[in-house]
Amino acid sequence: MSSAIVSGIIVWFITTLLYLILSYIFSEPINAFIARYKSKRLYEKAHKRIETDYSSFNFWLLRSSQHIMNIDNAPEGYAIERITIENPNKKFFILPPKELIEHRSFNCYVDTDLSFNGSDNFSDLPDEIRDRIEPFRKFVAKLLLNGRMGYKFNAKSFGILSFNYSRTGLGELNTLNLEVYESDFFTKQVLHLIYRDLFESGKIEIQSQDDIQAHPLVKFLLPSLGVNAVVETPDRFILITKRSARVVNSPFVRYHISMNEGLSISDYDSTYKRPSISECLKRGLEEELGIKREFDPIESFAFYNLFFIKEIGELGISAHVKLVDNPIFYADKIPELAPISKDGAFEFEGKPIPVVFGKREIQEFIKNSFKEAGKTTVDDVWVPHGLYVLMVVCAYKNIFV
Repeated sequence: MSSAIVSGIIVWFITTLLYLILSYIFSEPINAFIARYKSKRLYEKAHKRIETDYSSFNFWLLRSSQHIMNIDNAPEGYAIERITIENPNKKFFILPPKELIEHRSFNCYVDTDLSFNGSDNFSDLPDEIRDRIEPFRKFVAKLLLNGRMGYKFNAKSFGILSFNYSRTGLGELNTLNLEVYESDFFTKQVLHLIYRDLFESGKIEIQSQDDIQAHPLVKFLLPSLGVNAVVETPDRFILITKRSARVVNSPFVRYHISMNEGLSISDYDSTYKRPSISECLKRGLEEELGIKREFDPIESFAFYNLFFIKEIGELGISAHVKLVDNPIFYADKIPELAPISKDGAFEFEGKPIPVVFGKREIQEFIKNSFKEAGKTTVDDVWVPHGLYVLMVVCAYKNIFV
């Protein structure tokens, strides 16, 4: 065999070997690049279609998502033992005006204003917040006196001092940690309105997750955590409600998810000896939908993602609840429970609406909700974060509408 042939075979062998080695090393990043490119092209095509077709279902979902900032996702759900809520004995109360206390028999938990540092003059707050407390104190009192906020009971609640999330262990399990302070309904409404005033005047801009806690104003204006649940019946329906105009932050009747409840002082887990969002979930099922704990109603539940509602300054967590196989929880019976529940008649218009938990049925229901209302924006038809949570829960259940 000539030396030229041998040299050729060696060159071919080395080239082939080098090709195989480089292919092995770079195949993953190359495939990832191709996948990102294809994904980008698909997004651009979809975005272009949405821009030219305002009746598109996806257009409404796009509009809804603009209200919301996703913070953390738990693909397997947050395990209850991995959600910690600590109360370092911090309190913040804005005292209701005397005329409100006397007229509405409001519960008061302090005799004077009480700030985070223990002062009664809010000296630890930025001027932009402190200067707005008095006018908004009077404004909220006026709304309550005129029946515009509906509530008659000034319940204790928790505000959010800080939150953090992480992945731990070999399975990278989601962990969520919240630090809370003690407050009440009246204080929460004042802080919500101060946030909205600052947000709408451009003094608060939320561009990233870091802005929520790092912002010099927002970190003092997180007065609540909302548990937002989609409830599934044993015969595979979900419950959609119509939120009453009597409810705070609901200027008119709009569609909403099954249940929306704020974390309260009463939501206490005796096992872990700390505040609990699972207890908040169970209380919400009973108070809003009439699904009493004595029925032992829950087959399974999961909390999926933490999000921030930019326009009202509220943290929320999405949840899915599957009810046990009990005849009273079937789609033809369960709507009858809500009107006789503690808050159902006040917070809802009519009975919850059962919708088949499937892609076609949910998509059709949302489309029809806009047609029936004769409206063209999410805010006019749905509570925006309600539509957002519905889409999140559907996605986690592999229902992509």
